[in-house]
Amino acid sequence: MAISSVWRRLAAVALVGAVATTAGCAEGDASAGSSLGLDSAAIAVNAVADPGESGDGGVLTVAEYSEPGSLDPLDTVATGVSGGSALAALYDVLVRYNAESGEYEPWLARDLVASEDFSTWTLTLRPGVTFSDGTPLDAAAVVASVQRYLTGGSDAAVISGSLESVDVVDPATVQFRLTHPWATFPHMLAMGAGMIVAPAATAGDTFTPIGAGPFTFSEYRPGEKLRLTARDDYWGGAPHVDGLEFVWIGSGTAALESLDNGNVDMATVRNVEQVRDGLASGYEGYLEPVALGSTMWINHRDGRPGADVRVREAIALAVDPSAVADRAYDGDTELAGKSIFHPESPWYTGVEPIAADPDAARALLDQAAADGYDRRLTLLVGTDPVAQQQALALQAQLQNVGFRVELDADPSVTSRITKLYVKNAFDLAIGSSAVVASDPFHQLNDTVSSTAAYNLTGYASPEMDAALVALQEAPDDDAERAALADIERLWNRDVVSVNLSTAVNAEFWRDTVHGVVPASDFMMLFGDVWKN
Repeated sequence: MAISSVWRRLAAVALVGAVATTAGCAEGDASAGSSLGLDSAAIAVNAVADPGESGDGGVLTVAEYSEPGSLDPLDTVATGVSGGSALAALYDVLVRYNAESGEYEPWLARDLVASEDFSTWTLTLRPGVTFSDGTPLDAAAVVASVQRYLTGGSDAAVISGSLESVDVVDPATVQFRLTHPWATFPHMLAMGAGMIVAPAATAGDTFTPIGAGPFTFSEYRPGEKLRLTARDDYWGGAPHVDGLEFVWIGSGTAALESLDNGNVDMATVRNVEQVRDGLASGYEGYLEPVALGSTMWINHRDGRPGADVRVREAIALAVDPSAVADRAYDGDTELAGKSIFHPESPWYTGVEPIAADPDAARALLDQAAADGYDRRLTLLVGTDPVAQQQALALQAQLQNVGFRVELDADPSVTSRITKLYVKNAFDLAIGSSAVVASDPFHQLNDTVSSTAAYNLTGYASPEMDAALVALQEAPDDDAERAALADIERLWNRDVVSVNLSTAVNAEFWRDTVHGVVPASDFMMLFGDVWKN
């Protein structure tokens, strides 16, 4: 679904005293607005005017935010901040989101056409495409891979709940029949479900990463690096670089430092200060604002304090996101706020959030305490400087109204994910849902649907489930915005979480790197990348 303000501009970044310029502007010029492209789905920055002739050779080294949970799309969450770019290099994606046009477009597929009511989607494959083992990528292979993904992939529940059938029409054509309209269904084919694994990948006792992407598996050292080698027979032509190396350095600050000293060619950062630092350094790159970018999750499950709505309301009333951002980001409060979408977002609903009111928070907490609640909370956080400052600010605000807050500071991303999604071992946790403007339904559904595998809070509401279906079926932007407003009203009524700020994901690269193609959910495609 198109977003009219996509790729408009990046204005002066006053807080760091730098000026960033846009590339690929839809109108051909830059216009004034937010310094971080908050009214866009995505934005390119600091483009090199003349990259020169494309060259061959070399290895592109990428400092990613985190490594993939698995090299099997079935067993990981494929996004740009969870190793999805590496998987896309191995498997490619059937379609990609083009931020410039605001539309989904075929990539590994040749065409994707919807019926008039968006309930049937017909996928046509490119001729002659093969997996890296030489076997053909045909309709039967696509259907087999999708059906396998639906047995347990991260998006399996939402797809299966809306899918009547996926069928081979002929060797080059696949048809998806849905149980109801779904205008943004292509987003699913731009994610893990659209990463087609070869039949041979699952033929043995263990999974082998064999796909149709521009690179093949070479070496994986968990926690250290993943190396991929270029394919000469890739459908889009042999890659210019000899290979890719993905590394995980530990923090955005360290990644930027490695970019500065030339140890890596690209770096992913998610902290607004690091984003501004990258812009100030003049790095070319790609920004993607995300709603619910920094959120304090509340565990609603029985036995947790958040099972009591009075406690949840007291938590929300105690928190002032601007004060948290002021402490965590040295006075930079541009992104702070409790609304799901930033006021400059194309999806801003105008629904009033829960305003900070310490006196009302104390009254509700006293009621819960009178019924036996001991006022204790644990707050799960990371150990990077920004997370620690956020945690200290939240601890102070909550203790100001009478809570007793203990910080669970865990330096391991993997350990925190286990506590959140596997053990549900938290009362409160600072995290992110990273709702992208190209398809708000996808991540919102994963976050609050009662049937979602990654609903970490345990929240369940038939009314919210119905509102999510209305969002999924929305045929146009106005209907989508109306559904989002209903979702936000329910979010505030039930206090699903306390939003702290919008976030901006950024991928920066050195001026020697060219040809990076952004895809969906902040994944990057490297089939045409080159270095000089």
